[in-house]
Amino acid sequence: MRGARRAAESVLPEIAVQVPPGFDADGLWNYEVGAKTTWADGRVNLNLAAFYVDWSDIQVAGNDPTGAFGFVGNAGAAEVQGLEIELTVRPATGLDFSGGISWLPKRELTEDQISDEVVAPGRKGDKIPFVPEVPANAMAQYTFPLAVSEGWNGFIRGEFAYHGKSNSELNTESRFNRKQRAYEIVNLRAGAFDLDAGFNLTFYVENVFDKRGDLRVRTEDSLITVKWTNTPRTIGLDLSKTF
Repeated sequence: MRGARRAAESVLPEIAVQVPPGFDADGLWNYEVGAKTTWADGRVNLNLAAFYVDWSDIQVAGNDPTGAFGFVGNAGAAEVQGLEIELTVRPATGLDFSGGISWLPKRELTEDQISDEVVAPGRKGDKIPFVPEVPANAMAQYTFPLAVSEGWNGFIRGEFAYHGKSNSELNTESRFNRKQRAYEIVNLRAGAFDLDAGFNLTFYVENVFDKRGDLRVRTEDSLITVKWTNTPRTIGLDLSKTF
């Protein structure tokens, strides 16, 4: 018995790995160049931007090099490159349109998520999960004076948002990866307000078509998939007063 204990003790120092007591902050450098332009006597605004994000010392959930212990550490780096376009237009008094779209052709790891202390799943070239290639939004609003009361204005507003598809894991071949579907959301609002008195009355319908978009999908070790979706169709009335 003593001999077996001594044999086990002689092996432990060889396989023991020191798990770091914590993890450091990650680093993020964001570089952007663009232009903000105004046209048609201020009735049209067009903004363009190209950006580059350098992400280092990413905080990851991994294991020590032996695979014995799981913990959060720092490993790997990533880059995001993209373009953004924003447009606002006022073709007539009280009528406003706006929209924006982003394109992220590169959003991937530039280094393996491996260090002397931690080994995580990500490898160079893996796309960052939960980040779509194309998000977009649009809005249209018509504002008009109400004849029934001086100082009051009415409005009708429509909103549209698009969220592109993405994956839930860095490694898309992993059995834990789940596809997050693209989805669109439409909101409608109508109401009246008096800026001088500070009153606002708004009737709204959010998520008009009751879409269940994949905000986040995660698969557990048991391969049970857990999904978070956006808020279902919601109808309400807001009454507010500012002082």
